[in-house]
Amino acid sequence: MGDIVLSQVTEQAPLVATGSKVDEKVGSKVHQSEWWQTMMLLVGEVMGTGVLSLPFACAKLGWPMGLASLILFAGAAIYSSLLLSHIKNHFYPEALSYADVARLTNGPAFERFVRWVIVLSWAMLLVYFLIAAGDALALIYPKGNCFRHTSLVVAALLSPLLQIRSMHSISYLCGPSTLAIVLAIALTLHELLSRPVTEQPHAPPPPASDADFTGEMFTVYGSLASFIFAYQGQSIMLEMMCEMREPAHFGRAAFSGYIFMMFVYSATVVVSFGSLGGSVPGFLPDALVYGGVRQAVGWLLTYHIVVAFVITAQPLHRSFHGALFPHTLDVDSWVARLHWAVVSLGYLAVCLVLSNKLPFFADMQALIGALGGSATCFGFPAYFYLRACRLNDHPISRADGVLCTFFVAILTPVLTVFGTWASLRDIARSSDALSLASASDGCAPLTW
Repeated sequence: MGDIVLSQVTEQAPLVATGSKVDEKVGSKVHQSEWWQTMMLLVGEVMGTGVLSLPFACAKLGWPMGLASLILFAGAAIYSSLLLSHIKNHFYPEALSYADVARLTNGPAFERFVRWVIVLSWAMLLVYFLIAAGDALALIYPKGNCFRHTSLVVAALLSPLLQIRSMHSISYLCGPSTLAIVLAIALTLHELLSRPVTEQPHAPPPPASDADFTGEMFTVYGSLASFIFAYQGQSIMLEMMCEMREPAHFGRAAFSGYIFMMFVYSATVVVSFGSLGGSVPGFLPDALVYGGVRQAVGWLLTYHIVVAFVITAQPLHRSFHGALFPHTLDVDSWVARLHWAVVSLGYLAVCLVLSNKLPFFADMQALIGALGGSATCFGFPAYFYLRACRLNDHPISRADGVLCTFFVAILTPVLTVFGTWASLRDIARSSDALSLASASDGCAPLTW
């Protein structure tokens, strides 16, 4: 690649990559990120809106299972991240994406399957981010605001930022973004701790009947999917490693980042669930009464979610660009930028319509965690590692063999099937409730 700039190297990384190797002699123009910068990028991508529904998920599970899920899923996320680091650094240094690893370990057919799974996951995630940003912006208004209006404002804010084509350029937004979500969480928790119990604005949900016991049992899987969502980020880790000065140090970034996230999540769940109990809302800031704190949280969350949207959109738009305009994929020209704008703004419009059709924060989070997160977090890394070891005659320890087999054969299929079923059921119920509410308040969703 010679003197190719970092942004172009980044564009070589995502899903459409077909095995081209990164020139190790390119130097600092390619491998610019230190491990701590990658940690900030990982935290900025993973930690954020997911934490805002964890107290709600914990309320469904109860204290023992909720806190255990926080710890166990953090450990599982760290382990799968280390598996990906080992695959990249010891077996396939030329791999630039999940799709590359799929092809190298199991052939082109599996590569296509993995590519579509990841594309679908990222595509759903952008819809979810737009829902979250619209809800966050509504916190600023005295009585909230119609989601149709706030989603349009968020889309306007996103439009120019989506023209950024380099993850390294985006990384400079991640430090302030991470600080924004931490401050938003801190302000929310402080408000909940300082509020008298009589001021809690949400009534607890009615207890489940015995006739719905089976449905409530499956709802447990939907709640677990929320924890998966809060820790998922493996699908973009190969791209992150490609920009590191020392990719072998990715384990440091993953371990530090996930431990930090686990402590933030735990504090949020303990304070929120402990303060609100079963009345904790699906979007935690909705528990705040109107005032300066609520408005500040709204601005902080809006900024953080917008940055997370841009980070996730970059590789997804890259894949769409490669499919629609392959001849301008790696060209720095006004035509290439125009094609990128068509792709980025076109899918933003799709997100705008879908988010208005399904503006259900907690339900969409659980669906994404179950449908795509289970495989990308646990199934794919474990399967890639087992296949890479076998193809390279590398011995597998007993612990790795047991854990990877559990990830592939049990954890992933169980959480995917039952978690998806539970999430779709919750979305159907929320849709019925939304139809009734829209008819009464006149704020119909945006439709084309």
